[in-house]
Amino acid sequence: MWKVTSVSLSRYEAKVDPRGIAGYRRVDESMETPTWTAVKQYIERLDGQRCTEMSLDGPNEYHMTIGGGPDRFFVSVIGNDLGPYDLLGPDPSDEPEKMILGGIETDLPRRFHATREQTLQAAEYFFYHGQIDPNLNWQLG
Repeated sequence: MWKVTSVSLSRYEAKVDPRGIAGYRRVDESMETPTWTAVKQYIERLDGQRCTEMSLDGPNEYHMTIGGGPDRFFVSVIGNDLGPYDLLGPDPSDEPEKMILGGIETDLPRRFHATREQTLQAAEYFFYHGQIDPNLNWQLG
């Protein structure tokens, strides 16, 4: 039976080193054997600024990564015998648009900017089935 084994979230906190140089440090948190409610709460914490990446991990090295937020997300799924697949958003354009992924501002074609609703649907399906949702549009990478 498929089961997500862990979920992790990364956020970036301001810091000043002993020399007075300002920057950010990555702070990771994770949860083993999460519930769907916990996964959804992690997704809702993605704010597109300080908290911009998370992953769901399962057996067979299946992973879903979600970046961005709060209203636009990049979603990718990969596994031993799966993908990689990237979720396609509602805009089919190749026009690049900035999104912060993992604390780094990235130019990403608008076709990969998924909505909150698409992201939640994709994550819930992956959580319960370990596959990409066949009711959403994906691009094989």
